[in-house]
Amino acid sequence: MIYVDYASTTPTSEDVLKSYNQLLNRYYANSESLHSLGVEVYQTMEKSRQQTASLLKVKPNEVIFTSGASEANSMAIKGICFQYQSKGKHIITSKIEHSSVLNAFMQLEEVVGFEVTYIDVDEHGVVNMDQLRNSLRNDTILCSIMYVNNEVGAIQPIDEIKKLMELTHIDKELE
Repeated sequence: MIYVDYASTTPTSEDVLKSYNQLLNRYYANSESLHSLGVEVYQTMEKSRQQTASLLKVKPNEVIFTSGASEANSMAIKGICFQYQSKGKHIITSKIEHSSVLNAFMQLEEVVGFEVTYIDVDEHGVVNMDQLRNSLRNDTILCSIMYVNNEVGAIQPIDEIKKLMELTHIDKELE
């Protein structure tokens, strides 16, 4: 079989899977436990955090491990919104985002009181740039658009979206 659905997910490398299984078999304890295996797991995680930070050229406390991309999406979106909510409560996303993104936006709208604009897409799954441009407001603090749609593979005009954001107040006001 030839697998071509890389926009959705990718097969796991045999080497990665082997390493992962070895880690699971050896380090199965809770990293918060005070017994020797828990301490060893904690130290292994911290070493991994240091290595990852070094690779990404960031501080170790800027590396956060999550259970997966859905949790990371939710945390990043909500973190930005909570950090900048004093500057505005308007956020923008597209109607074809991953469910973890849409769910985070809906929760911010329904539970926290943010106002969300959901941008339409054309017949090819590409965001409507005119609608996006017209949706930007003085109180817009976040625009989250995925680069490649995981269902249909539509590639969004990220460079054009970035230029639009640079021409607005958004990135300057939030610094």
